[in-house]
Amino acid sequence: MRCTACHQGTYKKGGRCDRCGEVFMKINQAPPENPLVEKSLENLAHVYCRLKPSPIGGIGVFAIRSIPAGINPFDGIPIETWVQVPLSRLKGTDKEVMRMVLDFGVKEGRKVWMPLGGMNALNISYHLNHSKTPNMKAMDGGDWFTSARAIKAGEELTVDYDTYEDEDHRY
Repeated sequence: MRCTACHQGTYKKGGRCDRCGEVFMKINQAPPENPLVEKSLENLAHVYCRLKPSPIGGIGVFAIRSIPAGINPFDGIPIETWVQVPLSRLKGTDKEVMRMVLDFGVKEGRKVWMPLGGMNALNISYHLNHSKTPNMKAMDGGDWFTSARAIKAGEELTVDYDTYEDEDHRY
């Protein structure tokens, strides 16, 4: 059979073209397994959420399928290293960047914890909105989260910011 890649060679025993080395595959034959593809497909089992506009405010995290109680719906997101920065060191920072730091960082008195990778390192969990009746719990000071109860598809995920920040939240 003539090679479909170079159109000059022919497929020999083992299915390889004698001219260009192209491997012949039947239409229903699966390609060789790629460990990265397999890991990526395996990780889909841990996808529970997506970002959407929130009635609470701004953007929120919403369940795209049921989330059982007691699991981390953000499993697979690397835990970011955070650094504590005195607010005085942020003087002169662009106004909108500073707003992001204050919105997403964790304030403690006159200091703020922010990701070492900067504000471009934000992941989906940073968009959890605040609630005094949350369906999520902060673990290890807000490093990761777990579902406080079963969460239905379509429900917004919320956490009580006061469980891991000094600031009192009244929204």
